[in-house]
Formats: sequence, structure tokens, C-alpha cells
Amino acid sequence: MLAPDYPVTLLCDLLGCARSSYYSRSDPPDETDLEQAVESVIAEWPTYGTRRVTAQLRRRGWTINRKRTQRVMRQKGLLRKRKRKILL
Repeated sequence: MLAPDYPVTLLCDLLGCARSSYYSRSDPPDETDLEQAVESVIAEWPTYGTRRVTAQLRRRGWTINRKRTQRVMRQKGLLRKRKRKILL
């Protein structure tokens, strides 16, 4: 691979392709381990939302952001309904 020796922009210009095609992934990553970790956190603390679940996963050694946690929770049907404040 030439990428360590030359900049990616130069290589893509020479090949006539976009930089995004160099960085694109053909297959989505396997997230079964992450899904199991999220489910174990939810099983332990069923009232936690995405922010708290993300914090617990980070404590367990996962490198993850809140939006990814939210996407996994949405796919598994684990999202909590948001509490609404009643204004009087």
C-alpha cells in the first residue's frame, strides 16, 4: 500500500477517484459484542437512557459515543421514553 509513503489526496488525484471512496467500508462492522454489552447494561439498570448507558460502557472499556449507543438501542427496541416536564 502506498498510503504511508504518499498523501491520500495525491494518490486519489492520480487515480481519479474521490477520497471518500478510499475511506469507505464495503461491509458494516459486526456489532454483536456491542449489542450484548448494551443489553447487559440495560438488564442491570433498566431505567438508564443513552447517556448513562454510554457512560457505563466506557467504564467497561468500550470506545463509543452516545449516538452509536442510541442507534443500537433503537435497533433493539431498548430506548426509554423521554419524561416531559409539566409547566403550570
